[in-house]
Amino acid sequence: MVESICRVCGLDEDDERWSRSGGAQYVICSCCGAESGVDDLDLKWVRDYRSKWIAAGCAWFSPEERPADWELDRQMGGLPAAWR
Repeated sequence: MVESICRVCGLDEDDERWSRSGGAQYVICSCCGAESGVDDLDLKWVRDYRSKWIAAGCAWFSPEERPADWELDRQMGGLPAAWR
């Protein structure tokens, strides 16, 4: 299965973050700035990165890509249970 959802914030940009074989594609999330294969290797890293990002105010890494109707809770609701 290909993963396209950011494990940290739940944004789905339709980019392949993890391949079918489980290899990271090193995609940087335009929402939280986490890089697949670097910041999301295990649940502890994901939760640490997410906590720091939220504590800093959930600033978008690429603010020009932020949708006008963006809501963190709705976006994170799409996270697979394993990454919550």
